[in-house]
Amino acid sequence: MISQAGPESELAQACTIIALTNLGRKLENDVYITKAKGLYTLLLRSFRLSISDSAKFATLESLITAALLGLYEVISSTDTYPGAHVTGQGMYHPYVASIWNSYRKACLLVLDIILNCHRRINNCSRSVQSEDLIHKEIAQHTEGIISSIPYLLAADLQSFIQNATAGSPALVPGRPVGGLLSMQAFYILSTLPTADAKLKVYMRDCLAWIGTRMGIGQATILSKCTTIDQFHYATEARVIIWAGMLI
Repeated sequence: MISQAGPESELAQACTIIALTNLGRKLENDVYITKAKGLYTLLLRSFRLSISDSAKFATLESLITAALLGLYEVISSTDTYPGAHVTGQGMYHPYVASIWNSYRKACLLVLDIILNCHRRINNCSRSVQSEDLIHKEIAQHTEGIISSIPYLLAADLQSFIQNATAGSPALVPGRPVGGLLSMQAFYILSTLPTADAKLKVYMRDCLAWIGTRMGIGQATILSKCTTIDQFHYATEARVIIWAGMLI
């Protein structure tokens, strides 16, 4: 598609911006990041003119360009610039693991609501049998998300398992898409009131690792959050990612 669109096309420019940003963050080289930021500013201006023409925006090239611009904002997010999001977006293949985690995350949020409602109805008294069942389900979904970590983040799952068996489970970063698909579930688990305090710290560490080792700025921001008030911010990024996968 890029060869058809041409090297000067908005699609090619968007790909260049993503490549420079990813390289700059991984190498911690501000030259690449600054170059990407300048190109992004110029492209955003021209792209706004392009999408003002509904006929042009309906093309696949424009849709992919919009998804890439949104992805840039996710990758380049910082504490001072969280991103404005241009667009709305084997058994344990990373995408399958991500879908399972979406289900688990939703279950955890619902179970937290159920637990709060249960306690209010019973005037904050603890019904052992009912609460134990709820906590059992919470534990199952939590374990599922934790178990997905190497599948989503490791470059080589088998090597990771072998190293873990040998007592040295060093995690070599896999493709950044695994980190992008993990962020929301990890963020929810790191802020869920029913989660253990040590688990919350561990999940924030995972988000910080995604930010530094995979070069995804939004993960760094979410790793510093201790409440769920950034839920919509995390959700916007996930919409962008899934939109890009569906194009």
